[in-house]
Amino acid sequence: MTSKIFLFGLLVQLSLSLERCLASNVALTANNSSFSDILVESSTRMIKNDSLALDGQYYIGGMNRISEYRAKKNINDAYSRFYDEDFIKSVKDSNKYSFIRLKNDIQVFLVSQRSSLFSSITLGVRVGSSLEPKKFPGLATLLSELLFYDWKRPDVGRETPYDLFISSNSGIFKTKVAPFLTEYHLSIKQEYFSEALIKFCSYLKSFSPKRIHLDPAMEALQSDFEALMGMSFIKLKQILKELSVEGHVNHGFHMGNMKRLMANIDFDTEVLLFELIKFYGSYYSSNLMTISIVSDKSIDELEGLARTFFDEIPNQSKQLITPFDLSNEIIHPYIDLNNKVIQVKSAEENTYFTVIFPIPHQSPLWKYKPAEYISFFFTDYSNKSLYSYLRGIGIILGLKTMIEVNDNGFSNFIIRFKLNSKGEKAIVKILEITLSFLKLIKEVSISETIINQIRKKRQSILEVSIDALYSDLSRKIVNTFLRTNCSPPEVLHAGVSMNKIEFNHVKEIIDHMKYDNLILILEKKEFKKSASNILLSSQFFLDSKWKSARKSISSFFRSVNTAFHRTKVGTFPKFLKEEYLGGEYLLEDIPSKVIEVLQSVNSTLANDILKLQMPEIDPKFPRNFVIYTEDVPKKEFPVSLYYAVKEFKQAKNLTEISLSEASNNSTDFSYLNLSAPINPRDLVVALSTQKMDSISRSFCYLPTSFNPDVMISVRLQIPNNPPKEFSCPEKLAILMFLFQNTLYDVLPSHLNENFSFERSYHHWELQEFFYGIEFSWRGYSSIFPDSLNEIANILSIFQTSIKQSSFQNAKQRFQDIINSFKSENDNLRLLSLSYQLLDPGFMKISRLEDEMSKITIQSLIDFANFFIKNFSISGSVLGNATPIQIKYYLSSFVNTVRGMDSSSLELSLDTTENMFNSTKQVNSDINEDFNTLGFEEFSFEEKGRMLRSGSKKSTSKDLKNDNNNQIGKPNEVTHTNTYNAMNIENLGYTRNSFSDMSRLPYNYSNSYFFYINSSKNSKDNMVLLQIHYGFYSEQNLAFLQIVSELNSYKYFIEFSDKVCPDCSLKVLPRIILGKYLVLEFKLQSPTKNIRELGELLNNFFLTYYSRPSKIISKSEFNKAKEFLLLLSRNARLIENNLGGQITSKTNKIYYEGSESEDLFTLASLHMGASKHTHFSCSWKKDYLEFIDALTFDQFYKYWQYFGSSSKLFISYQSQNTNYELFESLESYLPQGFTKLLFAESLYDINEQQDIFNT
Repeated sequence: MTSKIFLFGLLVQLSLSLERCLASNVALTANNSSFSDILVESSTRMIKNDSLALDGQYYIGGMNRISEYRAKKNINDAYSRFYDEDFIKSVKDSNKYSFIRLKNDIQVFLVSQRSSLFSSITLGVRVGSSLEPKKFPGLATLLSELLFYDWKRPDVGRETPYDLFISSNSGIFKTKVAPFLTEYHLSIKQEYFSEALIKFCSYLKSFSPKRIHLDPAMEALQSDFEALMGMSFIKLKQILKELSVEGHVNHGFHMGNMKRLMANIDFDTEVLLFELIKFYGSYYSSNLMTISIVSDKSIDELEGLARTFFDEIPNQSKQLITPFDLSNEIIHPYIDLNNKVIQVKSAEENTYFTVIFPIPHQSPLWKYKPAEYISFFFTDYSNKSLYSYLRGIGIILGLKTMIEVNDNGFSNFIIRFKLNSKGEKAIVKILEITLSFLKLIKEVSISETIINQIRKKRQSILEVSIDALYSDLSRKIVNTFLRTNCSPPEVLHAGVSMNKIEFNHVKEIIDHMKYDNLILILEKKEFKKSASNILLSSQFFLDSKWKSARKSISSFFRSVNTAFHRTKVGTFPKFLKEEYLGGEYLLEDIPSKVIEVLQSVNSTLANDILKLQMPEIDPKFPRNFVIYTEDVPKKEFPVSLYYAVKEFKQAKNLTEISLSEASNNSTDFSYLNLSAPINPRDLVVALSTQKMDSISRSFCYLPTSFNPDVMISVRLQIPNNPPKEFSCPEKLAILMFLFQNTLYDVLPSHLNENFSFERSYHHWELQEFFYGIEFSWRGYSSIFPDSLNEIANILSIFQTSIKQSSFQNAKQRFQDIINSFKSENDNLRLLSLSYQLLDPGFMKISRLEDEMSKITIQSLIDFANFFIKNFSISGSVLGNATPIQIKYYLSSFVNTVRGMDSSSLELSLDTTENMFNSTKQVNSDINEDFNTLGFEEFSFEEKGRMLRSGSKKSTSKDLKNDNNNQIGKPNEVTHTNTYNAMNIENLGYTRNSFSDMSRLPYNYSNSYFFYINSSKNSKDNMVLLQIHYGFYSEQNLAFLQIVSELNSYKYFIEFSDKVCPDCSLKVLPRIILGKYLVLEFKLQSPTKNIRELGELLNNFFLTYYSRPSKIISKSEFNKAKEFLLLLSRNARLIENNLGGQITSKTNKIYYEGSESEDLFTLASLHMGASKHTHFSCSWKKDYLEFIDALTFDQFYKYWQYFGSSSKLFISYQSQNTNYELFESLESYLPQGFTKLLFAESLYDINEQQDIFNT
């Protein structure tokens, strides 16, 4: 038992070290730039350290602040109650919020979240590892493991409470221990939440650890952290903790505490159990607890539950203990490391040089975050930035900035350089340039406009979207509240908001970033000389060639001198070894000569000699008419190269444009590490000669000047006209699924994350199957060329790499998918049924099983041969990568895959000659002037549609002649949506068999189908009404989105006059097969039959949608517009385009963020639908401009199309019906509809219509 307790102490301390690494705002390996820095203070980790953000004021540094902090450290204990209208939240947030204080002083957040399937509770106790008894390091972590022991883990071989309650109900239970906070989080299905609260409270009220649980708990902790012990960044953090000043709380938690445990090895199990109970009794007091509950119940119900279950937890009135109480008035743990250089042996191949600027008692800065502004100045990637300069002179491979706000009460600003061999010899030079640039930032006058633009660029937008905020919402609320000391109403935005700032606050941070307040860290796998020798032999900026040679000679003799001296451990080359994690390091003073050089640095070096400039927020186009990709286009959305160049030409009135990189290849894009020289004029776009490379033009580009990362997506698709043996959609889908899965098995593990494909489908989703494969690289552009080449080599020999076992496994996975179709729930079946009624190519289960039985491994090999020889290619690039590079790498890629000569490669089916003047593929109605887009472009004309009249032959032209008052509808094809017009790219195979209901004869334009649900488990009866709105375009989608955002449920309740209290109504637009748009109404009820539901829904539609009604009031219209604009613009504020606040109603303030530089956000906003809409990019410009320009009168006009649109009505009746009622329901037909007797009825009608039209 003693040995196990020894192990436990070690492992728990590992746990604590790791938790603090992961829980602090940023680890030394975090991504930089806007994404990582935003993540630092806006993710689940939120802001660390509940220190000096008091009364909305900003404090930094100084012993004089500690007493003031202590006086106000319980500032949030003063709050008692807040209501939903008090909370500052997003306009998109439909949740209801409340804050209460129970009679025992527990603070409780209540969230009523109607849309969620799961409920959750998070308990935060303001006690952590920092308060453990010195003899028992790790006690807090062991307690967290034992308090809810039965819920923590499954026990292999037997059923435990975890299996019976948590796991069986799709639940999650997890704990987390930080130095000053312990969290317990439970999430479970809504219907089991009340039971979960009972159990949760019972565990919390009666902690009595059992002896038999000690060993398993310790073993569990061991298994959790064993695999992580070898991580370099954990070792580095532990080294820094060991080197922290003794007496600071940060020093007290390194692995050296194990010595104390060993010195007290005489305690036994009973003593440990006693200490656990004592620790719980001492600190688990209700006044130190905060709870957040999220559920679909009402606020009143949740308040009742909270008071019922948690009112009786004892309140021992414990005093909150802070980092400063335990740190003996020490300002910063690194005060003894000032002007030191730490040499660390790393397991990584790369060399890293890190500069740490200690910042005493930096506040959490949840209101201002001045350090974020400094990070922007370092990581902006315009042509004249610091990063570009250092890259341009070839001494760094990467630059990251990090802001660490530690739970233990201190902060650091960290700059981390990834060095090449040249950079290893220029470390002091890098330091000189960095310090000079910091002085330049401090001295320069920066306008308020630029500060606001930086703020908007750096700020996260409420966790990217409100949906992201919903993930673990209860945990985020507790974390933000306890770590920022914000007031309860501010808890939703405190962790992610960046309020306006005075630039003096930024300068206060820079005051700490100077030559006499820094720590240097050198990390490398192997060192040939000491850190001091490396610095002394480093290039200084003003070194002459003779000085550099002399330093090299001096360095050589110093190395020789060291080699002949006996050295002790701690002196190069005998590294010290951290006892418990094994990190190897040396600590030396920075040589005085280096300090002298750094002391003499001023802004002149950066400003006058290096010509570094403050980053431009809105760079202008170059005047030499050579376009770089970052200038194409000057837009907020992606654009194909063809349209970008065309638009730029028209804007500048040019006759010819050359698109190239700079001749020295030193632009932002050069960090893609080109493996071979590229002729700068390799890609020339001359509109007069109509030339453009087909590969480059098939990609979309979204340049970002604020983010160095690149997100590249490459899609390979089956060509438009596959041969006869692969033309069957079922066979093609199965073969592609098998190909995707077997390819995944062949790829090495490090490439698996770059390969994206769907693992499972619902039946209706299979109809929108993506017939291709997609590879993507996100945030790690330097590996793109090598991994793309590796994938090419694998594809070139794929046919010989397929294993029988992999093939059989893939077949079994698809068979499992087919089997899952047979047990889908009612909602999924209903959606699949609507596809089946409309689509003659619907992939039925029987046909899928038939094709599945015929496919052999040879079939897959034949298909792979066909695909590899004939795939079409397209993709997207977010970030700064040039078309030249795309052409170069992808030409090489295709050449390798197909074994072809890349000089003769042409991937597009269309020729370059008709590229720019194609009337065959590009709609001639496209407005030529891209910069004069007016609202008149969105004229909703109806072209080529069939009449809703008795004449089957009449057209829309006839309709206009017969009735001048006939209302048209939004564009159906390509007149303003440029991406719809972009058929110039070969975008691959799509199924074109979907029936267009607008072509149906008049008698069948409104079709009805009755379906009896044979499932005995079915509870609800449902009716589905689809209003067919023609072809997909962003404008059509925008119009239907506005319609769906109107308060339909309110008017339905009013219309139904409470005759259906258990009815559920949903109204939403849907894109079907990437081509057709429908407005879908779904009404369901467990008590009403389909006749009652059908009459109710049909009459509701006829009353409110088929003619003008009060549902389209101007106020509802404007509210829907405002919501969609905020949502689709990535929650950017539209008021003055500066940010701030939007006031929706009295005493209600909504905070919104600004455009995020997170590439994942950009991708989701701009590129999300490209696979399923069959266009190379999803273009949000038309969507936004349409909504923004749409007036109420125009909306009212377009609305009237609903009165003449095609409709599909489906009734879905459960089988729990008596015979007489069933007969009545079977004969039911909604008013104005024609009944379809069987699912294929529409196919026959369409075939007849085709013959008739011929």
